[in-house]
Formats: sequence, C-alpha cells, structure tokens
Amino acid sequence: ALKEHAEEWGVTILQAEDEMDAGDIWATNNFKISRHQGKVPTKSSVYRGECINAAVVGLRQVLHDFAEGNSSPRPLDYSKPNVNGKWRPKMLQADRAVDWSASMYDIATIVGASDS
Repeated sequence: ALKEHAEEWGVTILQAEDEMDAGDIWATNNFKISRHQGKVPTKSSVYRGECINAAVVGLRQVLHDFAEGNSSPRPLDYSKPNVNGKWRPKMLQADRAVDWSASMYDIATIVGASDS
C-alpha cells in the first residue's frame, strides 16, 4: 500500500487458520495514512501508529461483540460492496529495488516501504 501511495489502509482481525491470512474475519478497521507536510511514511511508523490504533479498536469491538453475544466471524467476500481491501502478495526483494533515476519521492517511498 505504501509503495502504491495508497491514502487508506486497514487492519483485519481474523481467525487463525493453517493457511496465512485465510481465516474468517472478526473485525476490520481502515485508517488514513498520515503524510504530514508531504513526508513519506515508513512501514514501521505506520505499524507503530495507525495500525496499532486500528487493531486496538478492532479488538475492543470483537470483545464487546463477544460479551454481548453478537460475535460471529464472516468469510472474506470481495463481491460485497463494503469490502474495499485487496489481497497483497508478500513484498519481495525485487519489489524493493531502487531505480536511482526515479524521483526523490519515489526513491523515498521504496525505502520507507522497506524499513522494519
């Protein structure tokens, strides 16, 4: 999402299954990716800020729903209009290659999306 300059990202709380990211969904929360004064966000800053905040909100919602007896996960269904995420493959080394002839902003985006 950072490499693609997405303005919004999200966190999904899902049920653990044998296959990675294949479990039913308990909660989702989207958030705007902060780009203060044109600064390029880094993966670590988004994970430590917006992602954690969205995950806490989602976890609280799951616990509240469970306490109220309204908890049931749902399968991922891209045909539903309220599903606005998309599956993203693991970012490989080749995806992080820097084209030194690119703009400074594009280079900073690749570096920022690759930190940890």
